[in-house]
Amino acid sequence: MDEDKYKRTKYTVMETMLECDQPDTLNEADDINDSHAEVTALSTNESDEPQNDPTKNPDVLCLRYGVNDNPPVHLSLILALQNVMLSFGANLLISFTIADLACAERNDLIRVKLFCTSVFMVGLTTIVQSAFGMRLPMFQGASGAFLGPLLSMRTAGIWSCDFVGDVGIHQNSTNLTSYVNASMVTRQEMVYIRVTELQGSLMVAGLVTEVLLAGTGFLGYLANLVGPITICATITSLGISIYPIPISYSSSFLPVALCGSLLMILHITYLAEVKVPIPKVLCSRCTKTNVVSSEQEDSQKSQKLPMFRIFSILLSVIATWILCAILTLAGVFPDDPKEPSYNARTDRGGDIISISPWFYFPYPGQFGAIRFNMAVFIGFVNSYLCSSVESLGDYIMVSRVTGTFPPPRHAINRGILTEGVLGIVAGALGAGHATTSFSDNIVLIQLTQVASRSVMILAGFICLLFGVFGKVGAVMASIPDPVIGGVYVVTCGLLVATGISSLKKVDLSSTRNIAVLGISLYLGLVASEWTKLNKDSINTGHPSLDQVLKVTIGNQMFVAGLTSVVLDNTVKAPHFHHGHQVGTITSHSIPEASGLAASRRHSNVLYTHNDSGGQPRIFAIDNNSGRRLATLTIEGAHSHDWEDIAAGPCPNGGHCIYVADTGGNAGNYEANILYRIQEPSSIYDQTIHVESTIHFRWDQHDCETIMVAPDAETYLVSKTSHSHDSKVFHVPKSAWGNSGSNPVYISSHTSLAFYSSSPSPVGGDISPDGTEVLLKSYGHIYYWSVPDKNYIRALGTNPETLPYTGERQGESICWDSRGSGYYTTSEGTNVPLYYYARY
Repeated sequence: MDEDKYKRTKYTVMETMLECDQPDTLNEADDINDSHAEVTALSTNESDEPQNDPTKNPDVLCLRYGVNDNPPVHLSLILALQNVMLSFGANLLISFTIADLACAERNDLIRVKLFCTSVFMVGLTTIVQSAFGMRLPMFQGASGAFLGPLLSMRTAGIWSCDFVGDVGIHQNSTNLTSYVNASMVTRQEMVYIRVTELQGSLMVAGLVTEVLLAGTGFLGYLANLVGPITICATITSLGISIYPIPISYSSSFLPVALCGSLLMILHITYLAEVKVPIPKVLCSRCTKTNVVSSEQEDSQKSQKLPMFRIFSILLSVIATWILCAILTLAGVFPDDPKEPSYNARTDRGGDIISISPWFYFPYPGQFGAIRFNMAVFIGFVNSYLCSSVESLGDYIMVSRVTGTFPPPRHAINRGILTEGVLGIVAGALGAGHATTSFSDNIVLIQLTQVASRSVMILAGFICLLFGVFGKVGAVMASIPDPVIGGVYVVTCGLLVATGISSLKKVDLSSTRNIAVLGISLYLGLVASEWTKLNKDSINTGHPSLDQVLKVTIGNQMFVAGLTSVVLDNTVKAPHFHHGHQVGTITSHSIPEASGLAASRRHSNVLYTHNDSGGQPRIFAIDNNSGRRLATLTIEGAHSHDWEDIAAGPCPNGGHCIYVADTGGNAGNYEANILYRIQEPSSIYDQTIHVESTIHFRWDQHDCETIMVAPDAETYLVSKTSHSHDSKVFHVPKSAWGNSGSNPVYISSHTSLAFYSSSPSPVGGDISPDGTEVLLKSYGHIYYWSVPDKNYIRALGTNPETLPYTGERQGESICWDSRGSGYYTTSEGTNVPLYYYARY
């Protein structure tokens, strides 16, 4: 950055006159908080490096500092600390919960080691992810998805904490007999044994899930099975299943816990919009040269942020910690460690603070020889998959906020692969959990409008420093129980609410959706409680198999998630809801949208084009807002009368865009052209070359529908007129590449069975799996189920009529990339973009 930008003179020439207004509340980021439902299919056939450059996106949000910008050192330090502190509470809770589930004592030094190791891994993963993985400002935090398998181990009785003096190995894990030569172990030894089991299981699970799936690109196939109902069932079940944790912490002294909960509620509700002035970040983007007076400059020196909402956990912890200190000095809490309320004392951790080293460096084997537990491994496999889905959604969120949307799929592959590799490192060091991207830090980027990669890398280095200062971990480990319990009550509730919020675009009046969601949630709950009440009912004669079954059935999150995946992908519904406006096409470059196609490479991108005349251009728009993302200029093409667009496979592999220059406005309906263009790997303003063309002749006057099947075969449907019926044509793949001097002649195969009073159809599409067809007239949408993919025969039969919201001059329709609904829009300016979800 230029130093001149920060010099204070009476009149300063600045490049920052276009004010980057601060959003009033976090609510402005609500549209990105359901992005867990927006899963990008992955691929590994990309060879080019991702171009995460905000300047290439024509609709970049106004950012004070972009991805490649470097704020001043002092400002970077403040911003980095803010990111660290925002996630500090969650990291603390998860590492302490792992210690509890391993049955560690409240003053056990292992709590310090686990916390320091956890923070160290958070910092290391953040640095690697931001610098080499996604290469976007991604903060990685401890993933709560890894608590589910451990909770099921506890409820199933496999990891019981009911110790009486020494315990036998056989009571806890049959896998230990090959590692421990003694017949009896102490409680502390058992804690270390369990932690080392977590290490080995975490490493192997990370290798066979994120590393293998992201490395091969197979994760994309699994991700396509995950919809918003599955995300809701999984996250909500996780939030419900961990209810014993806040109860355990709060029971030591309920009044303090209630006070903490009330403070958090106060911060995130009634005080959420109370803003505190802080030094203002000077704009470095969205700029234009101008002159600023000293008075104007002074007014720009500060800004206000909702600090209570941003630091709700931190402020609540500090306040209730002080309250516990006052009550401790007043003698309210007993001195007897056997009393439950003793754990509310602030001086109970004095010993652990005094014996903790000033510096502590996590290293492999710090808890002993790494072990493996099959039951934990099975649970962690599910945790990694859930964490991957969460990260995929966050990648889309951060790419939108930073103006780099959509993220290239090979960058997403690299991001998930980074999480997997660092998850293996976390297992080796003994963190007990892997990391995932933190949504709260992404919202913070939008709040501060600072998306600098260097700031996030600095935040990672700060976490590394916290991780090696043992005294910091010891102080955190001494936090009184009710302080943690009070915060946990609210955070668990917010976790459940986060899961429910993923249903934002799901029609809950549908019996099918209600059934899938309700059965999934209740089956997970019943399976978990049954395992808890019937710990000895599973007895196959093989103890290791018994453990696997108990952990699998008792894992509420896993059972609910698996049930919802199966039901949501097998219980197909032939009906669709009425149109829901998801956005508005406001770009002045798109006054006559005359076709829609859902990208097969970028899950949240739709392609459209203008009607007759104009330049040969395709526009990429966001399917959640209608915002123009990029303009693709097609070199080697001419726009006589472009009428429709389709997306589908290329004949020789890959993904292509197909454009039909087949409209009657061209004046010569005997010469028509189809264009085929390779889909770009990254979305930004660019020029793309035509890959191939088909020049053809026929006896039709007008055609506004092109459809491409999964086998790359092309179908055209002509438009009715006074002298022509609407007919279906198959254009063979062999026709691609012919010259304009030798156009191929195509003849019809069948006529459409339905009659429309207006010229139709004006658009259509074949579903991604090839089993369904949509055709659109100006007043209706027609549907055919084609399980045998014989489209010629199917379109000669009577169709069903689907819901349609009337439009000004609607000529555009397409399936979404998963086939779970369809989009429509109209010609004109500021036209709505409608989505019709499947029941």
